[in-house]
Amino acid sequence: MDLDSIMSGAYRTAAKEGPDQVEIYGVATRTLSLYVDDSAVEHIEEKIDQGLTVRIADGKRLGQSSAACSTLKEAELTARAAVRVARLSPVDEMFRQFPAGGDKVRVRPKVWDERVAHLSGQELVDIAKLIVDNSVEGDKIKVPRGMIRTASLEFKIRNSNGVDVNHAGTMIYLNFTTMTTGAKPGEGIESFYSPHLSGLDPTAIGKSLREKALASSKTVAFKGKKKGTTVIGPDNLADMLMSSAVEALSAENVHRKRSRWIDKVGEGVTSRSITVKDDPSDGRGMLSASYDDEGVAASKKTLVEKGVLRSYIYDSYNAGIDSMEPSGNGLRRRPDDVQGIYLDPVGVSPMNMVLTPGSKSKEELIASVDDGVLIDRVAHPEVNPITGAFGLEVRCGFIIKGGEVVKTIDRALLIGNMFDALRNVHDIASDSTVFRSCIVPTVSFDGIELVGSG
Repeated sequence: MDLDSIMSGAYRTAAKEGPDQVEIYGVATRTLSLYVDDSAVEHIEEKIDQGLTVRIADGKRLGQSSAACSTLKEAELTARAAVRVARLSPVDEMFRQFPAGGDKVRVRPKVWDERVAHLSGQELVDIAKLIVDNSVEGDKIKVPRGMIRTASLEFKIRNSNGVDVNHAGTMIYLNFTTMTTGAKPGEGIESFYSPHLSGLDPTAIGKSLREKALASSKTVAFKGKKKGTTVIGPDNLADMLMSSAVEALSAENVHRKRSRWIDKVGEGVTSRSITVKDDPSDGRGMLSASYDDEGVAASKKTLVEKGVLRSYIYDSYNAGIDSMEPSGNGLRRRPDDVQGIYLDPVGVSPMNMVLTPGSKSKEELIASVDDGVLIDRVAHPEVNPITGAFGLEVRCGFIIKGGEVVKTIDRALLIGNMFDALRNVHDIASDSTVFRSCIVPTVSFDGIELVGSG
């Protein structure tokens, strides 16, 4: 049964039970995934998925039920379960209401690519082979694992407050790893995120994987301590920002006293060189859409402007606590997978966090560093979301002297605080790159310490 029919059935069933408010979130997806093992395509799988989340407000008692639904009976069972949960739940005095409909569309990002939606298994094989062929070097470099995932997604939201919206988008995500053989194995990792096929260059990805693995195999253990300029690329930086600044921008974390930027709106929180926007109009963004996952019209908004905090981000629940309108940041979707997203609760998240780039190329930024380190890869680039503190294991880095790379190092810890680092930005490059739900460039920071193994 099609998505509209099962949503209508769930809505009718829930409404008959007499709750004050009903919301139906429906999702239909197709995913095609290819997996590489030991430099060869291991298998390809296709998944078709359809499901619902039903949310109920019975006064200030809230209930939710989610399930894969392909029949009317399954939709009706899901709706009844949500009503039962609501009536058994305690009163939530903080709840105001589900979003109201009627907002005009503010942004129309181009996030649908017919080629991605209809990619065949053979086309994925051809892409994978190009990556592997340009990565592998005889017996010296292998591709131990790799994955390419393409997906098309449609979601629809209807509620009793007048919301009736829909969205369709595509995505392609890949992640490959290379490894050199020998006494000192070196590793290279590359990822790609886009709604579109046009930006994918398998040959360039393969060559980069080979170069990164070779560079990593030549590392020497860093000794001593060093506090100079630290250059961090988009992939590591995006994860570090998501686990620090994005957490601080969440109104939910503000209310739970878990944000470093509580009561900081209108105050300086970063270097004046930092401007951060949530831009759901940008067609490069993995989560860009006209509406969030509660049906609130999305809009481009400035969160940090030249170092000054301008706004937090809100879903409908946390907006109600502050008697504000939701900002269009209630999300269930993920930037790398669409399977089962109807099972996920609504969370507060930027749709597409964009850090405004600078004017220098990455190479020019590195050339301007007198004494520092370029971080290529760290293990688990996450920071403490409340304090901002981090101690990250450097798997591959490059010592910079007089604007030139002079040594490749590993076995070191990168120690600092992300909130402090954002106040001590040295420079920002122009190489904006999509990584997860961020578009960020390479940035250099002062004050971060590199501590060696001895």
